[in-house]
Amino acid sequence: MRDDVLTLSEGRKISYTDCGRPDGPAAVYFHGTGSCRLDHVHLDALFSEIGVRLVAADRPGIGESSPRPGRTLVESARNTAELADALGIDEFAVMGVSAGGPHAIACAALLPERVVGLGCVGGLTSPAWDGYWARVSPEAASILRRGDEQAYVKHFEALYGADGSGFPFGPDGLAPPDAALFDTPATVARLRRGVDESIRQGVGGLAHDAVVRAQPWSFDPTDISVETQLYHGVQDVVVDIASSEYTASLIDQATVVAFPQHGHLSVWEEIPTLLADLTQPLR
Repeated sequence: MRDDVLTLSEGRKISYTDCGRPDGPAAVYFHGTGSCRLDHVHLDALFSEIGVRLVAADRPGIGESSPRPGRTLVESARNTAELADALGIDEFAVMGVSAGGPHAIACAALLPERVVGLGCVGGLTSPAWDGYWARVSPEAASILRRGDEQAYVKHFEALYGADGSGFPFGPDGLAPPDAALFDTPATVARLRRGVDESIRQGVGGLAHDAVVRAQPWSFDPTDISVETQLYHGVQDVVVDIASSEYTASLIDQATVVAFPQHGHLSVWEEIPTLLADLTQPLR
């Protein structure tokens, strides 16, 4: 497993991990809120066993990646292409969990010559869906809709502290299969590490990320022609499965795969299977 930092052509740094089989078919992973490039490094041996290479990068302001106020989903796709170039990867699948979903979707739409498969796991969808705003407070929605990053950073700092020390962590409010994960010390340690790394630079990166995904999509998801699998736990109380159903309505090749036994976090158990499927065209 490689944990490294790449300097992009524009001078910013992007922290990433590269695990699994080095010469295997590749997938690029987009983390959610409160997680990071380290989400699945503990599965390095398993990814090698199933013959998959997984590259995961921290978005700007998260982990060791340089902040980038004013960024967009289009820029995310461009940075992904540059990272893949630096690692000698031509074609690859993309997969996003939760808040990483829109970034994966953007890549599939904007890099059709390189992306061979798209997967989302408990993924958020376009803000054009009315349900997107159902769990957002009126104050937060007002800030997000007008794209005011500075105001949203202040909003996050008021909620969680500038250092993110108040960022929610633990089983409270989660679905039973997710809450049960906190009974296992090793799992708790991994999840805690993800949160701590995501707020290494404070909450600014998380706030910027929320603003980015709340803006109208400037790309057309109907352009996506690759196989698209949308994994979702039926018991998910963080991102409703209707989010994946809306995404499926935008992409002709999309299939929603519902898991009655899973919630928002426990569905991560299915990621190795999803990666094996998405990278099949490269085998």
